[in-house]
Amino acid sequence: MKILRKMALPCGLVGGVWGLLAPALVLLPVAVGATPPFPGEQGKTEMMSMVEAGVAGDALPVLSFIALMGLLGLLALVPLLAINYTYHGWLLRELGAKSRWLPGRLRQLGLGEPGLIFFLCVFPAVLEEISFRGLVQHWLQIAVRPVRAIVLASCLFTVLHFSILSAPYIFAVGMVLGWVKWKTGSLYPGILIHFIHNLIVVEFFW
Repeated sequence: MKILRKMALPCGLVGGVWGLLAPALVLLPVAVGATPPFPGEQGKTEMMSMVEAGVAGDALPVLSFIALMGLLGLLALVPLLAINYTYHGWLLRELGAKSRWLPGRLRQLGLGEPGLIFFLCVFPAVLEEISFRGLVQHWLQIAVRPVRAIVLASCLFTVLHFSILSAPYIFAVGMVLGWVKWKTGSLYPGILIHFIHNLIVVEFFW
């Protein structure tokens, strides 16, 4: 456990900040010129296929489909958050590190709840979904099958959070968000799910 403490504590603040900034530094500068306006055959979503097949003659079927997939993604948060609470609660108790993690540090520095919610909930949800699901997964789906694209994008999502101890959980969250993006063809459900996830973690787990 001493080894885990040495690994985890120095990374609490640095890893959290890097997790916020890395997608912007690595991916967004190339987004404007590199993203094709339309995905290739491998990049098509079920919603796109519905539109092409004429099933979505009006907006209602498409919106219903997006709402259903988004709801399934939200439901998937329930077991994920249960795992998060159990695993990270145990980890924090063992490390004695509650005040050293990013939200605790920011609160100690005087950041109020609105600022905390913006920097840890709104900002990551928007930026990371645009980066990993909107760009990386979108590009990968042009070259490989959607499931493989989701796995690869989730791996990058996990690596750039720089949290070894939380890596399996972060990967699982990335898979859920990637699946929602694939099924809906929209970033909005994933952004909402990502925001709700972070909000619950920040307000109730930390």
